[in-house]
Amino acid sequence: FTRGFVPQDGVDRSGKAFDPQKSKQYETGVKSSWLDNRLDTTLSVYQIERFNIRYRPDAQNDPYTWAVGGKHRSRGVELSAIGQIIPKKLYLRGSLGVMQAKVVEDKENPNRVGIHLENTSNITGNLFFRYTPTENLYGEIGVTGTGKRYGYNSSQKATTTLPGFARTDAMLGWNRKNLNLTFAVGNLFNQKYWRSDAMPGAPRTYTARVNYSF
Repeated sequence: FTRGFVPQDGVDRSGKAFDPQKSKQYETGVKSSWLDNRLDTTLSVYQIERFNIRYRPDAQNDPYTWAVGGKHRSRGVELSAIGQIIPKKLYLRGSLGVMQAKVVEDKENPNRVGIHLENTSNITGNLFFRYTPTENLYGEIGVTGTGKRYGYNSSQKATTTLPGFARTDAMLGWNRKNLNLTFAVGNLFNQKYWRSDAMPGAPRTYTARVNYSF
């Protein structure tokens, strides 16, 4: 359990200074080991509450007017795993999160109560596998994805959603004493997607790296 606060600059419409933004977080979980302790998993449940959220009620038409948004709450479950599936050959790492992030109180604009927080998704995750056929050679491939994300217009009503995406990344590496060579491909299948409502995802990219330790 943790509590915190962040001071906020500015005043509301009546000229009163904004109260600090406060937060409360509860989290519990369990850690487990499998396959003769080669694979570790963590399952956690959490709730995060934020109070006195400051926002602009009409950012497009009146970007200089701010209001306090009341209370936001995020609840979720997350499962993560890391370890060896086949000793010295196949490794796994990944996580899966299921979350619901919503406005639960807004004195200034009650019609916002119940909407999802902008740019949040109910599900996110990633899963990567690394294969090491020899002591020096290794390869990795994995998927990173998210469900649809929510967006709103100035009336704070749901108008559109960003579609979810699943992006595949891959990498090949080679080690020899102090030398390490890697070649990576981001967005292997050149999928078109949006990381957020203001930032498109990068197209297929190639990265080569040489490291030498003295």
